[in-house]
Amino acid sequence: MNGRVLLAALMAVMVPLTIAGCQRGGAVTDPVANSIADANDVRAALQAYFDKHLQCAPLLSTDATSGDLIAQPQDPAARALSEAGLIERVRGEAEMAGGERVVRYRPAQRYLPSFTKAKWGTSDGWLLCYARRQIKDIAITNTNAGPRVAYRFQLVAAPEWMRQPAMVSAFPQVVKSLSGEFRGEEPVAIRNGKPNLDDLQPTFEHSLVTRGAAFLTR
Repeated sequence: MNGRVLLAALMAVMVPLTIAGCQRGGAVTDPVANSIADANDVRAALQAYFDKHLQCAPLLSTDATSGDLIAQPQDPAARALSEAGLIERVRGEAEMAGGERVVRYRPAQRYLPSFTKAKWGTSDGWLLCYARRQIKDIAITNTNAGPRVAYRFQLVAAPEWMRQPAMVSAFPQVVKSLSGEFRGEEPVAIRNGKPNLDDLQPTFEHSLVTRGAAFLTR
């Protein structure tokens, strides 16, 4: 385990994209799905969801046994997070299975509200929340499987610590994304004639960029 969360494959989907309109799917036969006529309702529901569910990323690996964040002794990501005051070293170096030496950290108490525990891979891990999605525009497609909404968004309300020199150096693509524009597409459930996103699993959720690899998340 080297503390690096490399998700370069996501680069293929993390490109600015203008929604020029959605291609129509097959004819809609479900009258409930067809009831989604008000794009303003959908946009408001989607924005309300993202106002409560921030953009987060697994910036370090999490030890499944102890719940500590772990990284190699000279890991630049751990150094950047430590210099920003976001994490604190809690133990000396420890030996993991296979003989690899790692340093253990925990989220700093001051910034604990910026961290959340969530499923990442096969176990729970710490995610650092650093921005919020702001929807620019949407387009709705009605399909046989039900309505889908495509939307353009920006990441806004990033804290100042995201722009500290050490963070910019360790996570250049994360910082770059704060001035970019991205596209998401989600299914929309209709309940009582209104969009309901309680069970939404957003595009790019829990994704990330570290050391020049790509990212993006919840």
